[in-house]
Amino acid sequence: MVVTSGETGIGKAIVRELLYLGSKVVIWSREVEMLEKAEEELSIYLYSLRGAAEMEVGPCNIRGEHQVT
Repeated sequence: MVVTSGETGIGKAIVRELLYLGSKVVIWSREVEMLEKAEEELSIYLYSLRGAAEMEVGPCNIRGEHQVT
């Protein structure tokens, strides 16, 4: 599951729920600094779940087709 702007607000809440449900989640954002902070926080949460969920994080501007493909 790909979540854009998953580093804050509703996006982060969606990521947490997907991880809780055991999904593999990819988080993309243009805001690299905020993305790194969210990755740290969500990694701790992911570890606490001790389940099959997975998470990948990366910078991406979905407005740029070349970055999405």
